[in-house]
Amino acid sequence: MSQTTRQFFTFYMIIMALSVVLLGGCDMKKKGNDVAYVDLAVVLSMSGLAQQEKERMDLVVDALKKAETEAGKLYEKMDKDQREKARQADQIMLRRVLAEAGQSARNSILAEARQAIEKVRQQEGLRIVMDGSLILASADDTNLTVNVTEALKDVKADFGPLPSISVTSPKPEPAEAAKENKDVISPKNKTSK
Repeated sequence: MSQTTRQFFTFYMIIMALSVVLLGGCDMKKKGNDVAYVDLAVVLSMSGLAQQEKERMDLVVDALKKAETEAGKLYEKMDKDQREKARQADQIMLRRVLAEAGQSARNSILAEARQAIEKVRQQEGLRIVMDGSLILASADDTNLTVNVTEALKDVKADFGPLPSISVTSPKPEPAEAAKENKDVISPKNKTSK
């Protein structure tokens, strides 16, 4: 080998050795985990959020029953066909309001749980927190369920106002309204007779 080639390889080997020494620990992880999990069902029941959701839905059901009772009083003034149509329409509306209130209550308690999970995640220095229902096996120190439950023990979910339902008497059908109205519009010239 020539002197130049030997110097090049020596220089190259020194650079490689320095690179290994300087960069050797760059990918070392900190002690601990980057990923943990929370059993969300346990968190919701043990923290009291599920109980708050149940109490909220009881209030919604009571409000809907009250509206249904008020509507029942209006049914007495209707004929049979009109009463049946009004009942069906009211039942559809009440089911829709109940479903929306249930979804809203669930979203409220899940938002509180997510905030607590995020707070615990930051405190623990974790990158990811998963739902426990997805975990098949893990070390005991990756379960944050107790930590999150403790963070939620004094939290009151904000559900907002109860849904308001106003009961109004139904409008007469167009055919009945035309019979009751003395001013009938002529179809030919669109003028009143």
